[in-house]
Amino acid sequence: MKMVNIPTYKMSSNFLLREDFDIYLLKHHDSFFRRIIEHVKNRLENIEKDNLLCNIQDEDGYLYELRLPEDGFSKALQKALDYFKKIEDYETCQEAINIKTYIND
Repeated sequence: MKMVNIPTYKMSSNFLLREDFDIYLLKHHDSFFRRIIEHVKNRLENIEKDNLLCNIQDEDGYLYELRLPEDGFSKALQKALDYFKKIEDYETCQEAINIKTYIND
């Protein structure tokens, strides 16, 4: 079985509010959006069984778990797709579209 490394992203607790979190991620974490695609794909292929997407560590060292349940796959993939369109990474866009199509069928 493939071993999956769950990433930890460091951010100020000021950004943990929902709106700020989205803005912060758009500006700072390309790897976060790549992780969404990897995680959903791994879940669909049964490589990852847990819905733990990543960990967030604040400036005081507290660790928070960010989980992505199955019913959030489509929305998370759309956010990733929007990001990859913005940076013009069309190969990754296509991968996200393919996964979205698969889960929506």
